[in-house]
Amino acid sequence: TKTATISIRVDTDTKDKAEAICSSLGMPLSGAVNVFLHSLVRNNGFPFFLQRFHKVDNRYCKIHRLSTQFTF
Repeated sequence: TKTATISIRVDTDTKDKAEAICSSLGMPLSGAVNVFLHSLVRNNGFPFFLQRFHKVDNRYCKIHRLSTQFTF
């Protein structure tokens, strides 16, 4: 299987917290990103709902998880 490299920008605090969570689950952050991408493809969309807050500037999104179960 061919692989590709993805480069993303995220604030340091979020990255550090995400890495700590992944580490506690026994996987690297790249593994969690792969799980998300495979789920995105399998569901043909996000594995959770995105909903805009009804604010004047509409800059904020609220995330609702569909379930706590993921299939691989």
